[in-house]
Amino acid sequence: MMNAQVDPDVIVGHDVAYDMDVLLHRIAASKISQWSRVGRLKRATVPKFGIRSSAAVGRLILDTMISAKELIRCRSYDLTEVRITRDR
Repeated sequence: MMNAQVDPDVIVGHDVAYDMDVLLHRIAASKISQWSRVGRLKRATVPKFGIRSSAAVGRLILDTMISAKELIRCRSYDLTEVRITRDR
């Protein structure tokens, strides 16, 4: 399947902000011209660090790390720790 055919409405992950930052750094380093396909708006320049969430504008982002912080108490909220805490 070609990436151009994939157009998700929802992006789901754990600590999506970190993943989006890594993805956009790699896109910029690789000089990919159509980087704005991460979101729904066509843009010319990659957003600066700190406002990277605006790169996925037009997509619903569901971050399980944010939900975990709202629902349970953990020492850290990495995925392994959240799973162990939930299973207790």
